[in-house]
Amino acid sequence: MQKKIIALAVAGLMSGAAFAQSNVTIYGVADAFFGQDKASTAAGATTPIKRTVVDDGVLAGSRIGFKGTEDLGGGLKALFVMEFGVNSEEAAGLQSNARQQMVGLTGGFGTFVAGRLYSPGYNIANKFNTGVGGQRLSALAALQDEVGATINMGATGRLNNGMAYVSPSMSGLVATVAYTTMAENTRGESDRVWGLGLDYDNGPISAGFAHHNIVTNTAAVAANTTLTLSTAATLTGSTLVSTVSGTPGLNVFGNNAAAAFDTKIKENIVAGSYDFGVAKAVMTYQNQKTTAAGVESAKNNIWNMGAIVPVGGAGSFRINYARLNDKMVANNDAKSWSTGYIHSLSKRTSVYGGYSQTKSKNAAMAAVAGGLAPTNNDGKSRTYGVGLNHSF
Repeated sequence: MQKKIIALAVAGLMSGAAFAQSNVTIYGVADAFFGQDKASTAAGATTPIKRTVVDDGVLAGSRIGFKGTEDLGGGLKALFVMEFGVNSEEAAGLQSNARQQMVGLTGGFGTFVAGRLYSPGYNIANKFNTGVGGQRLSALAALQDEVGATINMGATGRLNNGMAYVSPSMSGLVATVAYTTMAENTRGESDRVWGLGLDYDNGPISAGFAHHNIVTNTAAVAANTTLTLSTAATLTGSTLVSTVSGTPGLNVFGNNAAAAFDTKIKENIVAGSYDFGVAKAVMTYQNQKTTAAGVESAKNNIWNMGAIVPVGGAGSFRINYARLNDKMVANNDAKSWSTGYIHSLSKRTSVYGGYSQTKSKNAAMAAVAGGLAPTNNDGKSRTYGVGLNHSF
């Protein structure tokens, strides 16, 4: 009640009676983590890279937000969210980039919002994550970051300049459709993303699906410019110049005439869980395919499985294993696992701790999410630590 009174007072100073009929709430998360990162080094080195860290946002990102609704009558409500990330461990403090910012309408038809939004893939990935949070202590997060997936539990899972429709629950099934034009490039065209999400809950059974389709319009390339692509296909009017020594499938092209091309990315995730009471078992599968100028430049998939085991009435043990399969010639595979424990001291305060490790194959050099990357082929990255999280 007190935070609503404070929020209303702040809102009143900003715009007087305009907020008098709105329900406004201030909320947030403060998270602090203390631990150590380590990573292997090049062949022959006897000492790994390591650092002691005080970080935030491991169990949940530190933030402060304002949200509210206004009853417009007839079952229709206006809503807004203004949520900002906070760097609680350094002088930067309030981050300039918002976590989410939106305004919309909600009613019996569902909800329509516009602004900076969580993508359908972000929501599904976070719901079925069995790591301790969605960053350092999550095996899935490490491999999503490694491939630059937009189906991601971090910042890349959010959409700028977006709009979305969320359906009402239909016997446990909720559908989300999202679209964004992103930013205009130098060709006068906009990058564009659309996504679909399906989220189902029925007793102990939960399932989810998301699809992202991203088109990035690359600026026109001037005549006689050197480009690199991953296979021997050519742009319109281009000529093969040379093959890069020691890098299979990577070639250099010089285009004799001006040309432009699009980069297209398609991503999917399928997830499911079953709560046995004594433990919840979770599995996800996601894939990604990227083409540039019609040439396949990335193709991979990530398998992920884990479990959440309740401990007493206040704790949960978590374990998570994920494997990245790189389908390109380089075969830069990786695997990651994490384990940890979360204990609630109250409804709003928790302590947590855990360990996470990522092992690369060939030149992947994959790192624990937010951790140190190895500098050698077939290297390892790992982190461990403890933290405190408070929500308000």
